[in-house]
Amino acid sequence: MGRAIEASLLTLLLLLGAPLLLVAGTSGHPGMSGALDWLGDCWFALRAGEAAVGLVLLAALGPGALAAFRMLRELVTRWALLASLRREVGGAAQPPDLSELAQSLGLRRVVYVDRPDVFAFTQLSEVVVSRGLVELLPREELKAVLLHERYHLMRRSVKRGLWVAGLTAATAFLPVAPLLQRAWWLREELDADRAAAVVGGDVVASALLRLARHAHAESAPNAEILGSSLALRVQAVLGQPAPLFEGHRWRAAVVKSALILAALSLVPLLLHAAPLEWHLRDWLPHGPGQSC
Repeated sequence: MGRAIEASLLTLLLLLGAPLLLVAGTSGHPGMSGALDWLGDCWFALRAGEAAVGLVLLAALGPGALAAFRMLRELVTRWALLASLRREVGGAAQPPDLSELAQSLGLRRVVYVDRPDVFAFTQLSEVVVSRGLVELLPREELKAVLLHERYHLMRRSVKRGLWVAGLTAATAFLPVAPLLQRAWWLREELDADRAAAVVGGDVVASALLRLARHAHAESAPNAEILGSSLALRVQAVLGQPAPLFEGHRWRAAVVKSALILAALSLVPLLLHAAPLEWHLRDWLPHGPGQSC
């Protein structure tokens, strides 16, 4: 399911290039190579002083260019944040229980942080665990947390999460994109919980509830996030249905996104209508209907 969501976000990104292909195709330049030829004609027109061509170019290239910029910015920002986090996290001597659990689960790189905050997360090739977490959870629940994080390591969830965040940032103006990102994140967490449930679904559920209670009691930043998905995650580990999407919100988002994509494709086609063609006919090396 996670791969399907990633593919859906990538498809949305590719659809933002549809305006360019459509308007180039209607100009007698089908396909990607034809689109490049069409862009060359437009560039020639702009250099010749025909500013009106800029409107067509902006409408055809604008959505895709904006999406690429937003995606690159998101990837750079998140990668810098991850690098900063790696520098800030310092390792301390592990307590015997944590060291023994890590070895039994085949976790070769577990970083123990001597801080009272309660957290555990995956960082590329290692698992980071705080003193607060070790002190809060009983042994079996701590084992469930380590199994959960081991799953994220095996699935390369951090790297894939960067990719998904970039795709979502690129297509964020489509209402369906943030819903897909939330579904991807929730799917990863549910699968990791399921992997941890080898110690017992009730143990995982107990750990989730304990962490949520602590987060709310301490007004931790992740309290709202954990609370919003807690019910679904507990349902899933106890073997109950856990839907990723709310039906009415999902359907409304799909319809709105389809309308936005249709509008983005129609605008350059309308700007590329006959009046502009006749306006450019005297100097372009093509006749109307073949030029930019």
